Amino acid sequence: MSFISINFYAFCLLLVILYYLVPKRMQLFVLLVFNAWFILASSGALSVFMLITVLTTYGAGRVMNRHEREFKEQAAAIPDITRQQRRELRAVREKRNRRVLLAAMFLNFGIWAVIKYTDFFIQNVNKVRAVMGIPDVPYAHFIMPLGISFYTFAAMGYLIDVSRGKYPADESLLNVAVFVTFFPHLIEGPFSRYDTLGKSLLQAHNFDYENIACGARRILWGLCKKVIIADQLGIAVDTYFGNLKAYTGPYACAAMLLYAMQLYADFSGYMDIACGVSRLLGVKLDENFARPFLSVSVEDFWRRWHITLGTWFRDYVFYPVSLGKAAQKLGHKSRKKFGPRMGKLVPSYLALIFVWVITGLWHGAAWQYVFWGLANLFIIVFSMQMKPLYDKGKALIHADRHPGAWRVFMVIRTFIIVGFLRVMSRTAGFRQCLMMYKNVFRGWEGGWLSVGKWTFFPKMQTISIVTACFFSLLLILVDIFEESGKWEAIKGKTPGFVRALVYALLLAALVICAGETAGTTTGFMYEIY
Repeated sequence: MSFISINFYAFCLLLVILYYLVPKRMQLFVLLVFNAWFILASSGALSVFMLITVLTTYGAGRVMNRHEREFKEQAAAIPDITRQQRRELRAVREKRNRRVLLAAMFLNFGIWAVIKYTDFFIQNVNKVRAVMGIPDVPYAHFIMPLGISFYTFAAMGYLIDVSRGKYPADESLLNVAVFVTFFPHLIEGPFSRYDTLGKSLLQAHNFDYENIACGARRILWGLCKKVIIADQLGIAVDTYFGNLKAYTGPYACAAMLLYAMQLYADFSGYMDIACGVSRLLGVKLDENFARPFLSVSVEDFWRRWHITLGTWFRDYVFYPVSLGKAAQKLGHKSRKKFGPRMGKLVPSYLALIFVWVITGLWHGAAWQYVFWGLANLFIIVFSMQMKPLYDKGKALIHADRHPGAWRVFMVIRTFIIVGFLRVMSRTAGFRQCLMMYKNVFRGWEGGWLSVGKWTFFPKMQTISIVTACFFSLLLILVDIFEESGKWEAIKGKTPGFVRALVYALLLAALVICAGETAGTTTGFMYEIY
């Protein structure tokens, strides 16, 4: 069920009506029914994998709760218990919880990995077999269930938090099921945490006009990003990447930059729709973007882009690896050989390798995604290592005298670097990716500037170019005002009739552009299974 279909909004309207009509104690049951409806309509029989995740997550959490109760009972049964005795009992509880957690993770991550990466593994095996003259192994061609990456990671994050004692497991199967299956965040996220999403998702809600109005406005803005910017620019982007040999020099650069804008509008548009639909129900989803195209470095970009994915990897991969015995031992050796600075950085670098390899593979089952992740890692680590030299360079050119100009330079530089790296995730393979990079440095002869002989928006109609560029500029301006903290003040000072007129114009533009792109509009680009 597509987020940009009439059926989806009819589905949401029916949900909102029933959600607020039924008694509050029935609201979660209604939501679970609609979650199941959405999942079954999208995945059919493959929904059984989500059912497995729900049941194993609930069961593992209940077992961990039982271990916690047994620990407290055993501690209470020992009169004048010593600190050492309590520590030993706690160690037993943690060991038992770790076994339960590992079993649940092995099953759920195992299902996810087998479905998503079996063909990738077979592809690499077949390359080796081809060299040896052995016949290929047939591909499995598994069909991916809807949102398996998102619900698996969200559920396992919940169990990891329970095992760490961050909060007790929920004893209600209904609550766990609603949390895992909540449909707005299944397709592209965010990676919801139980201790944040659960606060608003699992409580009763009264009908609130402000929630309805804010949710509707957020959905409208998200649809405008998707239909007016992403889908319109997608016509040019598809043309560029569909015939790489034909476009060099400025056209290759335009392809990269247009794709970066298309992806941002598409992905953030989805998030606006997901957050808007949730707001209709009084539920608050975690924000996934913080104006990423105003980033001053690649590292800063990844703190602003897909925020919940970054925090998931930070909490459940980076910290455990960097603080683990192996990383700390390596850091100790580095401290002795290279000094205290490297002693601190080496464990982080080791953890970052794990994070970025997994990040690459999470985005796609292909080597180009692994190299895309490692390329981001290289730039981040290189920048960290070169920071002392950067600081000297900034002092030499007196960049502090013109902080605004320096920030603009860093923002533009970061946007170009990110756009350059994104090519790896857009081309069909390494050969096409290398061709694109090669084309960037060819075809810069002066002839391309001749009026009437070039266009940076191939196959796009004039009206589509104008509307896509106008709304792209509008998106950037909104981000700038939000970054400066002035956006809410601007909205507050704007008269109500002006705001109503703006929303009406947005709706009209959306309807017109939806008709123009009816044959090219597809699902969201960032859908991860």
